Amino acid sequence: MALHDYAYGLRLDSAGSPTLISTWGTVTRIIPETSPGLRINPTVIANIHGDSTPDRAFYNNYEFPLEIQLDYGVPSTTTKIYENRSEVLQRMTHHTEKVWLERDTTFQGVVEIPFRVIRGPRTSDPDHRLAFICRTVSPFWRDAAVTHSAVNPVSGVTNGGDAPIHDAVIVLSGQNGVQRLTNTTNGEYVEVDADTTSNAITIDCAARTIKQSGADADDVANFTAGDPWFMELVRGANTFSLSGGGAATLTARDKWL
Repeated sequence: MALHDYAYGLRLDSAGSPTLISTWGTVTRIIPETSPGLRINPTVIANIHGDSTPDRAFYNNYEFPLEIQLDYGVPSTTTKIYENRSEVLQRMTHHTEKVWLERDTTFQGVVEIPFRVIRGPRTSDPDHRLAFICRTVSPFWRDAAVTHSAVNPVSGVTNGGDAPIHDAVIVLSGQNGVQRLTNTTNGEYVEVDADTTSNAITIDCAARTIKQSGADADDVANFTAGDPWFMELVRGANTFSLSGGGAATLTARDKWL
Protein backbone atom coordinates (compact mmCIF):
# COMPACT_ATOMS: atom_id res chain seq x y z
CA MET A 1 0.00 0.00 0.00
CA ALA A 2 1.42 3.37 -0.97
CA LEU A 3 0.67 6.74 0.56
CA HIS A 4 1.42 9.56 -1.84
CA ASP A 5 2.41 13.02 -0.67
CA TYR A 6 0.12 14.93 -3.00
CA ALA A 7 -2.60 17.51 -2.54
CA TYR A 8 -5.65 15.60 -3.75
CA GLY A 9 -8.88 17.13 -4.95
CA LEU A 10 -12.12 15.83 -6.36
CA ARG A 11 -14.34 17.33 -9.01
CA LEU A 12 -17.43 16.53 -11.01
CA ASP A 13 -18.17 17.39 -14.62
CA SER A 14 -21.54 19.03 -15.07
CA ALA A 15 -22.29 20.11 -18.63
CA GLY A 16 -18.57 20.50 -19.20
CA SER A 17 -17.95 22.69 -16.16
CA PRO A 18 -16.01 21.19 -13.25
CA THR A 19 -17.60 21.41 -9.80
CA LEU A 20 -15.24 21.00 -6.87
CA ILE A 21 -16.38 18.55 -4.21
CA SER A 22 -15.34 21.19 -1.65
CA THR A 23 -18.68 22.77 -2.47
CA TRP A 24 -20.15 20.30 0.02
CA GLY A 25 -17.29 19.04 2.14
CA THR A 26 -13.62 18.18 2.59
CA VAL A 27 -11.97 15.23 0.83
CA THR A 28 -9.75 13.14 3.10
CA ARG A 29 -7.96 9.80 3.31
CA ILE A 30 -7.21 9.02 -0.31
CA ILE A 31 -4.66 6.19 -0.09
CA PRO A 32 -4.12 4.34 -3.38
CA GLU A 33 -3.48 0.65 -2.91
CA THR A 34 -1.05 0.80 -5.79
CA SER A 35 0.30 3.60 -7.89
CA PRO A 36 -1.87 4.10 -10.99
CA GLY A 37 -0.54 2.85 -14.26
CA LEU A 38 2.59 1.22 -12.89
CA ARG A 39 3.96 -1.63 -14.94
CA ILE A 40 3.08 -4.95 -13.39
CA ASN A 41 5.44 -7.90 -13.05
CA PRO A 42 4.65 -9.33 -16.48
CA THR A 43 4.06 -12.98 -17.10
CA VAL A 44 7.15 -14.67 -18.44
CA ILE A 45 6.39 -16.54 -21.66
CA ALA A 46 8.69 -19.39 -22.56
CA ASN A 47 9.37 -20.03 -26.23
CA ILE A 48 12.01 -21.70 -28.37
CA HIS A 49 14.01 -18.49 -28.55
CA GLY A 50 14.12 -17.99 -24.78
CA ASP A 51 11.93 -16.23 -22.27
CA SER A 52 10.00 -13.14 -23.35
CA THR A 53 7.67 -10.70 -21.62
CA PRO A 54 4.93 -8.41 -22.96
CA ASP A 55 6.22 -4.92 -23.68
CA ARG A 56 3.15 -2.93 -22.63
CA ALA A 57 1.86 -4.46 -19.41
CA PHE A 58 0.02 -1.97 -17.21
CA TYR A 59 -2.48 -2.16 -14.38
CA ASN A 60 -5.86 -1.53 -16.00
CA ASN A 61 -7.11 0.28 -12.90
CA TYR A 62 -6.73 0.36 -9.15
CA GLU A 63 -8.90 0.79 -6.08
CA PHE A 64 -8.65 3.35 -3.30
CA PRO A 65 -10.69 4.43 -0.25
CA LEU A 66 -12.17 7.91 -0.20
CA GLU A 67 -13.73 9.82 2.69
CA ILE A 68 -15.65 13.09 2.50
CA GLN A 69 -16.21 15.14 5.63
CA LEU A 70 -19.43 17.08 5.07
CA ASP A 71 -19.41 20.73 6.11
CA TYR A 72 -22.03 22.99 7.58
CA GLY A 73 -22.70 26.30 5.91
CA VAL A 74 -21.42 25.44 2.42
CA PRO A 75 -22.10 26.36 -0.33
CA SER A 76 -24.15 28.94 1.63
CA THR A 77 -24.78 29.70 5.27
CA THR A 78 -28.31 28.36 4.93
CA THR A 79 -27.25 24.93 3.63
CA LYS A 80 -27.87 22.08 6.06
CA ILE A 81 -25.60 19.11 6.56
CA TYR A 82 -28.15 16.57 5.31
CA GLU A 83 -28.78 18.57 2.15
CA ASN A 84 -25.06 18.31 1.43
CA ARG A 85 -25.14 14.59 2.16
CA SER A 86 -27.97 14.03 -0.31
CA GLU A 87 -26.23 16.11 -2.98
CA VAL A 88 -22.93 14.24 -2.68
CA LEU A 89 -24.60 10.81 -2.72
CA GLN A 90 -26.60 11.71 -5.81
CA ARG A 91 -23.57 12.89 -7.73
CA MET A 92 -21.08 10.26 -6.55
CA THR A 93 -23.17 7.10 -6.85
CA HIS A 94 -25.68 7.68 -9.66
CA HIS A 95 -22.97 8.23 -12.28
CA THR A 96 -24.85 11.08 -13.91
CA GLU A 97 -21.58 13.01 -14.00
CA LYS A 98 -18.00 11.97 -14.57
CA VAL A 99 -16.02 12.05 -11.34
CA TRP A 100 -12.31 12.95 -11.40
CA LEU A 101 -9.60 12.51 -8.81
CA GLU A 102 -7.13 15.36 -9.10
CA ARG A 103 -3.64 15.85 -7.66
CA ASP A 104 -1.05 18.62 -7.83
CA THR A 105 2.35 17.08 -8.43
CA THR A 106 5.87 18.51 -8.40
CA PHE A 107 6.92 17.53 -11.92
CA GLN A 108 3.71 16.99 -13.92
CA GLY A 109 1.67 19.85 -12.43
CA VAL A 110 -2.06 19.26 -11.95
CA VAL A 111 -3.15 15.87 -13.31
CA GLU A 112 -6.43 13.98 -13.08
CA ILE A 113 -7.93 10.51 -13.48
CA PRO A 114 -11.59 9.42 -13.79
CA PHE A 115 -13.08 6.92 -11.33
CA ARG A 116 -16.33 5.28 -10.22
CA VAL A 117 -17.70 4.34 -6.82
CA ILE A 118 -17.86 0.55 -6.46
CA ARG A 119 -18.83 0.24 -2.77
CA GLY A 120 -20.39 2.54 -0.27
CA PRO A 121 -21.16 4.80 1.23
CA ARG A 122 -20.64 4.01 4.87
CA THR A 123 -21.38 6.79 7.28
CA SER A 124 -20.09 7.89 10.66
CA ASP A 125 -20.01 10.88 13.01
CA PRO A 126 -23.27 10.56 12.71
CA ASP A 127 -23.74 10.71 8.92
CA HIS A 128 -21.32 13.64 8.64
CA ARG A 129 -18.54 11.57 7.07
CA LEU A 130 -19.06 9.44 3.95
CA ALA A 131 -16.69 6.59 3.10
CA PHE A 132 -16.49 5.08 -0.39
CA ILE A 133 -14.40 2.45 -2.15
CA CYS A 134 -13.58 3.67 -5.64
CA ARG A 135 -11.92 2.30 -8.76
CA THR A 136 -10.23 4.23 -11.52
CA VAL A 137 -11.48 3.70 -15.09
CA SER A 138 -8.14 4.42 -16.74
CA PRO A 139 -4.59 3.25 -16.03
CA PHE A 140 -3.18 6.72 -16.72
CA TRP A 141 -3.38 10.20 -15.24
CA ARG A 142 -3.77 13.03 -17.74
CA ASP A 143 -2.93 16.74 -17.67
CA ALA A 144 -5.85 18.64 -16.14
CA ALA A 145 -5.51 21.29 -18.85
CA VAL A 146 -5.32 20.58 -22.59
CA THR A 147 -1.63 20.13 -23.49
CA HIS A 148 -1.86 20.21 -27.30
CA SER A 149 -4.68 22.51 -28.43
CA ALA A 150 -5.65 22.18 -32.11
CA VAL A 151 -2.04 21.87 -33.25
CA ASN A 152 -0.99 21.08 -36.80
CA PRO A 153 0.17 17.45 -36.47
CA VAL A 154 2.10 17.57 -39.73
CA SER A 155 4.56 19.83 -37.93
CA GLY A 156 5.03 17.09 -35.33
CA VAL A 157 3.64 16.56 -31.82
CA THR A 158 5.76 15.77 -28.76
CA ASN A 159 4.06 13.69 -26.08
CA GLY A 160 5.73 15.08 -22.97
CA GLY A 161 4.24 12.43 -20.66
CA ASP A 162 5.53 8.97 -19.88
CA ALA A 163 2.50 7.04 -21.21
CA PRO A 164 0.88 6.79 -24.67
CA ILE A 165 -1.89 9.25 -25.57
CA HIS A 166 -4.96 7.27 -26.63
CA ASP A 167 -7.67 9.97 -26.61
CA ALA A 168 -6.57 12.52 -29.19
CA VAL A 169 -9.25 14.40 -31.13
CA ILE A 170 -8.41 14.83 -34.82
CA VAL A 171 -10.17 17.15 -37.28
CA LEU A 172 -9.71 16.67 -41.04
CA SER A 173 -11.09 19.44 -43.26
CA GLY A 174 -10.82 21.41 -46.48
CA GLN A 175 -10.93 18.65 -49.05
CA ASN A 176 -13.61 16.87 -51.11
CA GLY A 177 -11.93 13.50 -51.42
CA VAL A 178 -9.83 11.01 -49.52
CA GLN A 179 -7.68 12.37 -46.70
CA ARG A 180 -5.32 10.21 -44.63
CA LEU A 181 -3.41 11.30 -41.55
CA THR A 182 -0.61 8.87 -40.66
CA ASN A 183 1.46 8.80 -37.50
CA THR A 184 4.68 7.77 -39.19
CA THR A 185 6.28 7.03 -35.80
CA ASN A 186 4.11 3.94 -35.24
CA GLY A 187 2.41 3.54 -38.64
CA GLU A 188 -1.14 4.10 -37.35
CA TYR A 189 -3.53 6.15 -39.52
CA VAL A 190 -7.05 7.49 -39.88
CA GLU A 191 -8.67 8.12 -43.26
CA VAL A 192 -11.88 9.83 -44.39
CA ASP A 193 -13.53 10.01 -47.80
CA ALA A 194 -15.38 13.32 -48.02
CA ASP A 195 -16.46 12.95 -51.66
CA THR A 196 -19.97 14.19 -50.87
CA THR A 197 -19.15 17.06 -48.51
CA SER A 198 -16.47 19.58 -47.66
CA ASN A 199 -17.52 19.65 -43.99
CA ALA A 200 -14.86 19.10 -41.38
CA ILE A 201 -14.84 15.59 -39.90
CA THR A 202 -13.99 15.18 -36.20
CA ILE A 203 -12.46 11.88 -35.08
CA ASP A 204 -12.51 11.21 -31.34
CA CYS A 205 -10.07 8.37 -30.66
CA ALA A 206 -11.28 7.74 -27.10
CA ALA A 207 -15.02 7.85 -27.81
CA ARG A 208 -14.54 6.06 -31.18
CA THR A 209 -16.77 8.57 -32.96
CA ILE A 210 -16.50 10.08 -36.45
CA LYS A 211 -18.75 13.09 -36.94
CA GLN A 212 -19.17 15.55 -39.77
CA SER A 213 -19.53 19.19 -38.83
CA GLY A 214 -23.09 19.86 -37.65
CA ALA A 215 -24.13 16.19 -37.65
CA ASP A 216 -24.90 13.92 -34.71
CA ALA A 217 -24.63 10.56 -36.44
CA ASP A 218 -21.31 8.79 -36.89
CA ASP A 219 -19.98 8.95 -40.45
CA VAL A 220 -18.62 5.41 -40.33
CA ALA A 221 -19.32 4.69 -44.00
CA ASN A 222 -16.63 7.17 -45.05
CA PHE A 223 -14.03 6.31 -42.39
CA THR A 224 -11.13 3.87 -42.22
CA ALA A 225 -8.55 3.26 -39.49
CA GLY A 226 -5.57 0.95 -39.45
CA ASP A 227 -6.18 -0.12 -35.83
CA PRO A 228 -9.27 -0.60 -33.60
CA TRP A 229 -8.09 2.22 -31.27
CA PHE A 230 -7.78 4.58 -34.28
CA MET A 231 -4.48 6.27 -33.38
CA GLU A 232 -2.10 6.58 -30.42
CA LEU A 233 0.69 9.03 -29.79
CA VAL A 234 3.76 7.32 -28.42
CA ARG A 235 5.97 8.81 -25.73
CA GLY A 236 8.27 11.50 -27.06
CA ALA A 237 8.27 12.83 -30.61
CA ASN A 238 5.52 11.84 -33.06
CA THR A 239 5.83 12.67 -36.75
CA PHE A 240 2.88 12.76 -39.16
CA SER A 241 2.07 12.88 -42.85
CA LEU A 242 -1.16 14.09 -44.47
CA SER A 243 -2.14 12.83 -47.91
CA GLY A 244 -5.03 14.00 -50.07
CA GLY A 245 -4.69 17.71 -49.34
CA GLY A 246 -6.76 19.80 -46.97
CA ALA A 247 -5.79 20.39 -43.34
CA ALA A 248 -5.57 18.50 -40.07
CA THR A 249 -5.61 19.58 -36.42
CA LEU A 250 -5.05 17.53 -33.28
CA THR A 251 -6.05 18.19 -29.66
CA ALA A 252 -4.72 16.03 -26.82
CA ARG A 253 -3.44 15.89 -23.24
CA ASP A 254 -0.20 14.30 -22.08
CA LYS A 255 -0.59 11.08 -20.06
CA TRP A 256 1.30 9.91 -16.98
CA LEU A 257 1.89 6.59 -15.24
